[in-house]
Amino acid sequence: MNNINPKCENGQQHPFVNAENKYFLCCWLAAHRDLKNLEEFFADPNWLNKIDLTNYSLEEVETYYQKVRLSWNSQNCLSTCKEYCSNINSNDARKILI
Repeated sequence: MNNINPKCENGQQHPFVNAENKYFLCCWLAAHRDLKNLEEFFADPNWLNKIDLTNYSLEEVETYYQKVRLSWNSQNCLSTCKEYCSNINSNDARKILI
């Protein structure tokens, strides 16, 4: 089981909406290198459309992200969440995205 302390849930990180009106739980998920991880995680070729606030309400998009939330205490935890919100790394300096 993972030891995740999700910053998007505890006020340490805020939701992020990119220039294309795509909603992300945090800015780390929106990083270009993590988009591939999300595509694989959701296993849905239309996932980018489903997080678009032009097409869906915030409530609908938040519901779509429930899969991410449910993964925090499972073997299938999204790698970005493990990397940035693991309690093991909670004392590390903020990581810089490339």
